[in-house]
Amino acid sequence: MDIQSYHKARQPKFENRCAEDKRKLKGGCSHLCLPNRLSRRCACPIGLTLLDDQKTCTTVPDKLLILARKKDIRIKQLDSRNSKEVDNNIPLDNLKSTMALDWCSKTDRIYWSDVGKSTINRAYLNGSNQETVVQDGLVSPAGLALDWVTNKLYWTDAGTYRIEVASIDGTQRALLIWQNLHKPRDIVVNPMQGYMFFSDWGSEPVIESAGM
Repeated sequence: MDIQSYHKARQPKFENRCAEDKRKLKGGCSHLCLPNRLSRRCACPIGLTLLDDQKTCTTVPDKLLILARKKDIRIKQLDSRNSKEVDNNIPLDNLKSTMALDWCSKTDRIYWSDVGKSTINRAYLNGSNQETVVQDGLVSPAGLALDWVTNKLYWTDAGTYRIEVASIDGTQRALLIWQNLHKPRDIVVNPMQGYMFFSDWGSEPVIESAGM
């Protein structure tokens, strides 16, 4: 639905503000160089902070707050050196109604449930490699927890009245609890002790525990 003419006259001549220096760094930036008409600005990937030299990014991610806002998932850097830092919107596609989420420190991936699409999904913290890991047999997967020791995903489903588990890639799925559940909601796990804790929003609300 578009057409462009191809001619060098349409490209204005600007000096390359992000030329490589002696260290093979574009614009002298450790990560990202963002050129403009008069200069350039160094920037960092999601989760890292620009140091005082305005060129180098931290190598270890800052303390982060990851939050689901139905139509998007955002990251807020805590104790950032940059007081003007705003929330980063993780570039994810086709989010309908995100509910629960968790994060894996080993792989730097986030996992989230989408009750609007009845799926459990994952992607890297920068939004790349987005994929659905669990889809079949889900109705309302509102609670989600990651077991970082054995690499398992636990979730509640108020639509099927179940608590299930699977490997982080969606395989080896198993049904754990299906009796005496009315409206299971949130879930957390303590893999070091082998317990999970979950809430039930049924006619008699409770918080319960069980072995993982």
